[in-house]
Amino acid sequence: MAFNILNALAISIIEPLLPTAAAVGFSWLAVPIGMTVADVLTRVVLPSPW
Repeated sequence: MAFNILNALAISIIEPLLPTAAAVGFSWLAVPIGMTVADVLTRVVLPSPW
C-alpha cells in the first residue's frame, strides 16, 4: 500500500517536469546538430578557396 502511495506521489511530481526536461534535452541536442548541419552546408554550398 505504501509503495502505491509513493509511486503515485512520484508520478505527480515527475510528470509535470517531463516536458521541461524534454525541452532542455532537446535544446542541448539541437545546438550541436544545428552547428554540424550549418558547417556541412557552408562547406558544400560555399566551397573554400583553400
